[in-house]
Amino acid sequence: MLAIYFNRKSTIVIAQLSLYLGLGIYLFSRSSTLLMFQWADSLGMSASINFVRISVIGNYQFPEWILFSLPFALLVIAYMLLINVLWWGFESPWHLFWLSLGPLMAIVSELCQWLHFIQGTFDMVDLIVLVIGSMIPLFFRSGPEKKTIARSCHAY
Repeated sequence: MLAIYFNRKSTIVIAQLSLYLGLGIYLFSRSSTLLMFQWADSLGMSASINFVRISVIGNYQFPEWILFSLPFALLVIAYMLLINVLWWGFESPWHLFWLSLGPLMAIVSELCQWLHFIQGTFDMVDLIVLVIGSMIPLFFRSGPEKKTIARSCHAY
């Protein structure tokens, strides 16, 4: 399997960029009726957000998948990368459990929308972008010197 070896700091930076880009797309392009805009208003950020929405983002046309599907996938990527950082250098079934929890919940929620189990609009593009996005962090590796939790506990 193709593996890309990153150090811990690089992985944190990539996770932060994914998080900020995903949240930025939400803030600057989505409907202002979302709950996060109430939070932004309570933090006194509404004027700045509206300025960017009108002066910068309003002048460009982005594909719909970037505005509506990519942000959630970027948040899932950030989650998975941060889980990798927390479990850096250790192999454990718990690492796999926590790593898969975020993308699994995201994909299942999209499928539940399709089945009308939960409120929302199912979108096949959302599902595809989530699946592809969930696979990206699997290629990030902390290096060939993986440890197991049992071995590292005996060292103390």
